[in-house]
Order: sequence, then C-alpha cells, then structure tokens
Amino acid sequence: MDVPTQKISFAECLLLIRRRSGQKQKTVAYRSGVDPSYLASLETARRQPPSPDVLVRILDALDASQEDRQLLQQLALSHRLKTQLSQQVPPDVADLVCAIATLSAGQLKATRAFLRHLTASEGTPEQEATM
Repeated sequence: MDVPTQKISFAECLLLIRRRSGQKQKTVAYRSGVDPSYLASLETARRQPPSPDVLVRILDALDASQEDRQLLQQLALSHRLKTQLSQQVPPDVADLVCAIATLSAGQLKATRAFLRHLTASEGTPEQEATM
C-alpha cells in the first residue's frame, strides 16, 4: 500500500484498505465474522485495534495484500504498545518504542548497526568518567 510518509492511524489504514477492496462494511463484517457496528467503530477509531486473530479474519475478508497485512498488523501492534506504555514511561519513550515496532527487518538491522557504531564511538561510561 502506498501510504504518504506522514503517520497514518490504524483506523485510517483499515478504512483505506476496505475502500480500495470495493467492499461495503457489512460485507467485510459478515465475511470476517464480526458485527458491522464493531467494524465501523474500528474504522472511526472509536475502538482499539482488534486482537491479532480477529485482525487476520478481517484482513482475509478484505483479500488484503501481504504489504497491506504487514502495515495494518504493525499499526495495530504499535497502537497496543503505545496504550500499554503510556502509563509506564514518558510519552517520548513510548513514541520511540512504537516507531521501532513499525520498522522492517532491514530497517531494524540498520538501526542496530548504527546504534552499535554510535555507542562504540562514544566509549564506555567508565572511560568517559576517567577523562
């Protein structure tokens, strides 16, 4: 799915995928075994993203591409993480963790390499304390 570089929410993404499929909410709801009002509430962000198994059923009903599946599952995971973390850590840390959850395997590998390089060039805390 070609999504603008700006952030897109789970609800917006789900709505875009459904509209692109050409199916009505009621059709997708019936095919996935969820109530039409529940699907409507997901698309308008009145409800939290569904559990992974319900999300797979919705994606199957939409005949979603692998790319769309991955994006929507990442957005759902990011939303769940942010909700769980929001009461435990500062907002900027929660945002960072959520952003990491949306990275591809290649992006994660590059990020790990960058962080290793960054920490190696800074030296250890013990080295800095003696300087």
